[in-house]
Amino acid sequence: MIEFPEMVGGHRNRLDTDLMKAAKGQVISKVGAEGVQLLGVKPCNRYPMGLGIAIKIEDGDIRRARDPVVLETLRQLEILDEDQLTGLSRFAHAKIHNHRRLDVGEVRTCFKIEEV
Repeated sequence: MIEFPEMVGGHRNRLDTDLMKAAKGQVISKVGAEGVQLLGVKPCNRYPMGLGIAIKIEDGDIRRARDPVVLETLRQLEILDEDQLTGLSRFAHAKIHNHRRLDVGEVRTCFKIEEV
């Protein structure tokens, strides 16, 4: 997955592929059905045992909310640096279009991960 990320998510505008490339081998990523996203973080200074992350978008919509939630999660957990996040910024906000394909809104994240 790390060596050939395009074999996981394809070549064009896919968070899985672009995230694994940007993370330079530190993160593996795989989208699932009905709004599921799974991430694996290799052991590092911040997470010496590595880290597994499972995200479920309740309404099952993988296009609208999943990508912004994944990036915000990785930002808050300090897994990606600012340069990596900037390179993935096209996934950070999802535009909402009406039936005429006009922009009528945008999905933005508004959560805070707390340590337990």
